[in-house]
Amino acid sequence: MNEEEGDARETALSPIVKTVRPVLAATMTLGSLAWAADLYRAAGMSLYTEQFMAAMLALAICLVYLHFPAKRGEKRTNLPWYDAVFAALGFANGAYVAIVYPDLIDRLIGIA
Repeated sequence: MNEEEGDARETALSPIVKTVRPVLAATMTLGSLAWAADLYRAAGMSLYTEQFMAAMLALAICLVYLHFPAKRGEKRTNLPWYDAVFAALGFANGAYVAIVYPDLIDRLIGIA
């Protein structure tokens, strides 16, 4: 693929994908750096490793559905409804696990 084809593909993307995709990628990068630097502890947060991993998985699944078309080589000018639905479901699933993980562990162990 030459530069002109890559530029044409970028301009053909929907405005939502153009906006959300870099935000998700930056959030994953900054979140990983914050986790590696233990900034969450400096902020007074106590997180399980699995909570962080579930949050990163939520972002990654959403990013994959927004970035890659369902069929290889397919050129799209807008985001198909099914990609949007699966991106939202993937994000919601990972976010749910990240948020309720401590409660799930307490119930599993039998503390609560």
